[in-house]
Amino acid sequence: MSRGRAQVLPFCYAGFAMRQLDEAFHILSDYHDAHDLRMVPVLVDKLRDIIVARGYASSIGLHKVAYNGRNILGGVKFYDPPYAGASAGVEIYYNQALSKEWERAVACKEMCHAILDEDDDRVTNARDLIPHIQALHANILPTSAVQSEFMAEVLAVELLMPYELRCHHIEDFSSGKVSARELGLRYWLPPYFVSMAMTPALFSIVEQARPKRVDINKRRAAAAE
Repeated sequence: MSRGRAQVLPFCYAGFAMRQLDEAFHILSDYHDAHDLRMVPVLVDKLRDIIVARGYASSIGLHKVAYNGRNILGGVKFYDPPYAGASAGVEIYYNQALSKEWERAVACKEMCHAILDEDDDRVTNARDLIPHIQALHANILPTSAVQSEFMAEVLAVELLMPYELRCHHIEDFSSGKVSARELGLRYWLPPYFVSMAMTPALFSIVEQARPKRVDINKRRAAAAE
């Protein structure tokens, strides 16, 4: 993952989004029942526990590393399952120079690859990534690896700043009463991610792709507390 400007999800990714975003509902439902989505920010380590518990990965490790330069934010590696029938192990590496907000965004985005990726989506070196980038700039129908990068960001946005919460900010954000930076302070996210979360195109896609909503006023776990 590298730095860039917030993007509106291209139309060609909409079908891919429809097949993937519903996973956010199940993860957010589990999170809300255990920890309450209204208690922002959404905690990355708790999301990690849920992603592992739901079987998307056998384990997820998070590691700070020293990258050359600040433009490289992080990456993910998959390892063979510990036993037959198990999910792959996942190790996530992120730049130690990142702010806390970017740490959270990058860690969650890379975790989302455990949910989204098939073997063909996994690009492990720069040489293999080049054809995917060339296809994207040439406006060719995106490969599954490029789709996966876009959708990992979208899914990370949906987990860290869920539709159920950000829909309450859309009027003030659209009118300029609240900025991406101000919302970022509340949700512990960089303005890049907030701007992406608040785009009308993303709202539209999520409304179609994730019709189920977490009822943030009710919690199954509340009765047991």
